[in-house]
Amino acid sequence: MHASRKVREVDQCGSPLLNRSAEFDPQTKGLRQMNRGRKSRGFTLVELLVVIAIIGILVALLLSAVQAAREAARRLQCVNNLKQMGLALQNYEGTYRSLPPGSTGPPSTAAPTPPYRHGWVAMTLPWIEQGSLKEAYNMNANWYDPSNTGVIVIPLDVYHCPSAEFGRVATSKSPAFGVRTAAAWDYANVNVASYIPGYAGTANAVRRKGVMNDREGCRIADITDGTSNTLMVSEDANRPQLWVKGKRRMDILAQTSNYPAGNVGTGETTGGVWAVSHFP
Repeated sequence: MHASRKVREVDQCGSPLLNRSAEFDPQTKGLRQMNRGRKSRGFTLVELLVVIAIIGILVALLLSAVQAAREAARRLQCVNNLKQMGLALQNYEGTYRSLPPGSTGPPSTAAPTPPYRHGWVAMTLPWIEQGSLKEAYNMNANWYDPSNTGVIVIPLDVYHCPSAEFGRVATSKSPAFGVRTAAAWDYANVNVASYIPGYAGTANAVRRKGVMNDREGCRIADITDGTSNTLMVSEDANRPQLWVKGKRRMDILAQTSNYPAGNVGTGETTGGVWAVSHFP
């Protein structure tokens, strides 16, 4: 008859090892151990929740870092775009001894008669490596003339904000030439600095011209404050969407005082066509 007894083994730290049973072996006069084994211990619910929370935090930090890196790259591209515009305008001024006007032609409220209406972007196409596009563009007709239809719908990389949707179209409106749709751009020249003390069209309005005014450019030598202290082109992205202080506004109906026919839908604005360059 074999005698059996329980044997409890522990490790060096006193933790139990396998739960084993042992019985006396008369042949070897020793104990013969039999492993019964025990189930391995799994994760508890709390431990799983902690692991999931840690993974979530790491993913959130990673996504934030990726987004910040993307925005930094977009900002760098935007600065490079503005630099290329500045070089193009400087080369234009070096060739023609004057910066281009914001646009040519009669006011948008007048009949479309010569000189024809074009924006400064069309005039500087050769200096942004778009010489072939300039050759296809008809300067002897208005920008919206059927002869220019195939050109004005082409988006230009230099005039596209990296954070805005590429390939958009924008709408230009005025009582004179109606509604015209063409490729959008995300920048704008400083046409007028301010009206003092009245508003446009009032008897006491005093106009402060920008360096690229409507139908009138200026020489760099005429910028007495210095070019480093003068704003010439700025970003005005994602038109026809209406953005105010970095947020899209869907609760505002844009209306222009100078162009009553330029009313657009809520959350939208008019202008933003590179072929005519400025508002409308």
